Amino acid sequence: MGKLRKQGACMPRNSPRAYDRWRARVWRAFDKPSAVVQELKIVGDGRIARFAFVGLEKIPTRRNEPLHCQGSKFLRLDNQRLAFAGDGIVAERGCELYLTNSRVEALGNALIVNGANVHVTNSTIVGGTSSLELRNGAEAYVGGSTLKGLSRRFDTSQLHDLGANQWN
Repeated sequence: MGKLRKQGACMPRNSPRAYDRWRARVWRAFDKPSAVVQELKIVGDGRIARFAFVGLEKIPTRRNEPLHCQGSKFLRLDNQRLAFAGDGIVAERGCELYLTNSRVEALGNALIVNGANVHVTNSTIVGGTSSLELRNGAEAYVGGSTLKGLSRRFDTSQLHDLGANQWN
């Protein structure tokens, strides 16, 4: 659905069926746990005269410990908002990690890849110490993403830039 913006949406008075459709649309939008209401005006007779939503941003899940993926595991993180007090996501020893449409923020290293494969697509990675750290033959495929913070690549690791990235 992306960003939902409705201006001047008034409750229809012409038929009960139109009212039911309108009410279902409004409450479906309010029902989203990630919807942030910017503006909501209620007229004196109880009808909603105007409402607007600011993007369907999820409140980040805050964690104190890193998220680990070890061994021959497959981990897919899609549409996630994660915030870490220390290091963020650690992929090690053969783990296959797919990070899509997500935002990862960490005060330490946001994404540590140690001998694993990581695919980052359309995501934002923000790290205090570093955004991306590759070690021991790790491979990272990054496309259409924003990485804020230092990016480090050690020894035989490979970083495949698939384009449309912003490196800050």
